[in-house]
Amino acid sequence: MKSNVIIILLLLTICTAGKAHRTEKIDCLFNLGKVNIESVVYTPQATIISFTTTEQTDSIFAVNHGIYLIDDKGERHHAIRAEGISFDSTYQIERERPRSFSVAFTPVDEHNSALDVINPGHFSIYGIHDSGTVLNIPSAKDCYSQSYHPDDKVFQPQETVIEGVIHGGGSNGSTLLFLMRTTTGEKQPVCTVDESGHFSMRFTLSCPKLALLDDAGTRRSLAYLFVRPGDHLYVDIYGGNDGTETKVENRNGEYACPKLANIHVGTWKMSFNYISNLQPQSGQQNQAFSKYSPEEHWKILMDDYASNMHFADYMCWHNCLSPFESRLYLESTEMYYGWMLCELGARLCNMVYAKETSPQLADIAARVDDILVDRFYTLTRDILPDSPTLIYGEYCSSLSHLFDSYPAKKRCDSILETEADYCERMLKTQMDVIHRLTGWDNESLLMQYNVILSMNVMFTSCKNIKKYRVAHAEELKQLYEAARKKITNPYLLKQIDTFYEGNMIDK
Repeated sequence: MKSNVIIILLLLTICTAGKAHRTEKIDCLFNLGKVNIESVVYTPQATIISFTTTEQTDSIFAVNHGIYLIDDKGERHHAIRAEGISFDSTYQIERERPRSFSVAFTPVDEHNSALDVINPGHFSIYGIHDSGTVLNIPSAKDCYSQSYHPDDKVFQPQETVIEGVIHGGGSNGSTLLFLMRTTTGEKQPVCTVDESGHFSMRFTLSCPKLALLDDAGTRRSLAYLFVRPGDHLYVDIYGGNDGTETKVENRNGEYACPKLANIHVGTWKMSFNYISNLQPQSGQQNQAFSKYSPEEHWKILMDDYASNMHFADYMCWHNCLSPFESRLYLESTEMYYGWMLCELGARLCNMVYAKETSPQLADIAARVDDILVDRFYTLTRDILPDSPTLIYGEYCSSLSHLFDSYPAKKRCDSILETEADYCERMLKTQMDVIHRLTGWDNESLLMQYNVILSMNVMFTSCKNIKKYRVAHAEELKQLYEAARKKITNPYLLKQIDTFYEGNMIDK
């Protein structure tokens, strides 16, 4: 009897071990790299994905040993073996002769709803799922509280430390750069990496920042970090092709946003084309808008924005970001596209005021009133303008330049500098236009930011132009004192004080 039980258990084990769940009808949400997935096989020993190259696949192709999957828990599954291709070998791909290969990964639960596959430096595919199912992706904005109110102490200047090690050997004294945008006079933190890969930087920080650790030599992004004034972060960074997670520890005990440190920051399909289309292009009549007209440029930008917001929802959900991490990630995406939108608007505005002479650009300048209508700024209505975390991101000031937008400039053109209360009237007119374009409340953080940057332009004119200073210095002092009383965020308060004192209005 005992032997029969043993035989039955052995048979059950063999059956279970041989059990496989195969999916051949595959859809994916985002495919960056143009490699098709033919099937996904779930077994207790491995999850196997079969691939085929396509006509859009890069001609020089490789699969790194660090290729990995991400499951519904945001956890990584690393490669075990490959068939039809060797890890880290380079292949010449012929478009008319697609290459098929498969990669086995450590096992994922067969009830997993979606997979991401990341081949560092080559291709990434997100939201791989059975085409017969629908992924229910929640809105990231609905997942975090809109009433976040940070303690004022996080805006007090404090010494901040970021240290760690770049694993995989020495870096020959290369420079590491912590990328953050600031207008409060703080210097960009930099440090060198020693031969063992260790680095350490100490700097004064007066506002929490979401920023990148970059290799200043190669411009390669190494880690995506959130850091507060007074934090002491220790970061373990691994080789870019190893697929190993960056590890972040805050030695002060605060939450270090570890999942955010490893997240892909966007699909950015058109980022380089956006900027290049605004600049003169050699070999293309040496003028802006050689690739796309302003209307086409705006349409592509908005389509890409919608795609990336959907991507952000997916990434926050599938990587199990905390509500705070989701907030930072989503707002970073919004503000990035706000920056792109303002760059387009500024280029068109400059064409009008610079009186472009070429026939094509003169024609565009003549159409600006039809292009820069209120609908042009519709993206701004998606943003929560009073969210304090907006100023944490790299593009924190992007939508704070709306005071200088074409609709605001056009309204302000009718205000004569000789009129009484000129500065106050200019400021009020600019804010009225922004309110109309965006719907933002006049007391919101982004409106306060626009007030500060607008006044900084006036402070600078007061410093550099004697005629302006004689006419408006006293008014600007009073306007500064009145504006300062309405600023609620300590970081913004420091900014307006820095601008005022830096331009020596009192001297």
